Amino acid sequence: MKSLFRLSSLAYLLVISFVFVACSGDDEDDMAEPQDPFLGAWIITDAEGSFADDNIGTTYTFSENGSLVIEKGILRSTGTYTRNTSTIEVNIEGGFEVVYDYTLTNTQLTLDSQGSDQKFIFERP
Repeated sequence: MKSLFRLSSLAYLLVISFVFVACSGDDEDDMAEPQDPFLGAWIITDAEGSFADDNIGTTYTFSENGSLVIEKGILRSTGTYTRNTSTIEVNIEGGFEVVYDYTLTNTQLTLDSQGSDQKFIFERP
């Protein structure tokens, strides 16, 4: 009888220990900073203006450090960007600069060029 009592006490202590261990990391996850929804890869799904069809399928990847990678097939360009409240200034290696007005929702990014008739609608790949 004593060994049965010791066994059930030990099992009870183990269950309580597992509950505390399983709950110990939850507070840290809840306190994590939300990631900026702008960052990451976006693919052009619709385009307007000059060469609109040629731009569909191009991927823009915005990194937290201000770097930008633009890719389509084997073509790849790199550069930097600066995002303000309503505009994004893009500088592509080789001296190409463009300023876009932008709008952002959870599922869609729109870049409307201030210097041309091009407008790009992006979605997550």
